[in-house]
Amino acid sequence: MKRITGPGLRAYHRAGFVAVALAAAAAVPGAIAAQAAVDLGQFERCTGCGVALSEVAVLGDAEGAGALEGMNHRVHFGTDGEIIVIRVGGATIQFYDRDGGFRRSSGRRGGGPGEFQHIHGSQVADSSLWIADPGQSRLVRLDLEGRHLRTHAGPFGGEPFPFIVRSDGTAVFARMDGDPDRIGYPLHVVDLETRSIVKSTGSVDGRFVPGSRFETHYRNAPLPGDPDRVWLARASEPRFELWNLETGEHERTMSGMFAWFPKPEHDFDGRSDPPAQLLEFLFDDEDRLWMLTQVPNPRWRDFVELTPGGEHAFRMLDPDPANLWDVRVDVFDPGTGQHFEGPRWNELGVGMVAHEGGVHLFRTVLDEESLSVRLHLYQAEPTEVGATGR
Repeated sequence: MKRITGPGLRAYHRAGFVAVALAAAAAVPGAIAAQAAVDLGQFERCTGCGVALSEVAVLGDAEGAGALEGMNHRVHFGTDGEIIVIRVGGATIQFYDRDGGFRRSSGRRGGGPGEFQHIHGSQVADSSLWIADPGQSRLVRLDLEGRHLRTHAGPFGGEPFPFIVRSDGTAVFARMDGDPDRIGYPLHVVDLETRSIVKSTGSVDGRFVPGSRFETHYRNAPLPGDPDRVWLARASEPRFELWNLETGEHERTMSGMFAWFPKPEHDFDGRSDPPAQLLEFLFDDEDRLWMLTQVPNPRWRDFVELTPGGEHAFRMLDPDPANLWDVRVDVFDPGTGQHFEGPRWNELGVGMVAHEGGVHLFRTVLDEESLSVRLHLYQAEPTEVGATGR
């Protein structure tokens, strides 16, 4: 296996936006864990450390059914080490063996069983693959071979919704809802059988009002081994709140202020830095917080031309969004109080998935020779502790 160590790992290619997603989270240990509010900005930056990447597979054939389409994917692990690849916004699910060899595909565009309009979320739970198809307002359950088992009509539709399926027949959805009884709550527990919302929470007083479009985009995550607690985060800032779904109480906050993640005040205007956004987060079995953050490409001004017509008038010299943004990987270890800076990629087709207690990162690239899409999958691990500094 090829081994790479960040930070400083960079590449360049055409990429697509990474979608809103839900990620898994875990309990926080030690003295830091006992604190109701944890300041991530006070963690010691481990200057002698990084995140080591071991490449485990390269997926995507040059042509045929095993070829990948698009630059934005989700990845899961199935039975016998199978790797499941789902194109966000697509309708097809592809299955590869652990060495990257294509095996089969499932799904197609449509409205029947096992058909999808636009896939925008997925999860492996209870030995099943769950697919969110928000355009048709439904949650679809497949077995890990890709066979259709059940379609659940959802309470929300029209836009992507992060979700977590629980073993008690309910699912947790993270989004703002226009219903007057729920408008101030971003977390909703839904009975999948009856489609009824049995509880809404995520706000102390139910009066949360988003200040910008970034604050309406949520990421949400279960606490492994504790289905009654979830972590909630917004795209607009590195702030993670632990909520108890049974009591509706807010139990803990982890947050921080970083120069590389200022809170966005407005959409990109061609004059100030492109806004940073939290793309994904999860906690591994060592209770470490993993973050993927979209941050400005240092060279973004080379690809923007200001034009007459007002304060926000500009045009992109090349429409590739990777000209504006990079994706960086950061790991925070509450057990040691250390912050590990991982690789930073000048591409947006980046994601991560928890598997067997650890974390895998993946990046989607365009092969310049064959002009085909390749997905590189890595096992990721923070390196051993070295010298530290803020």
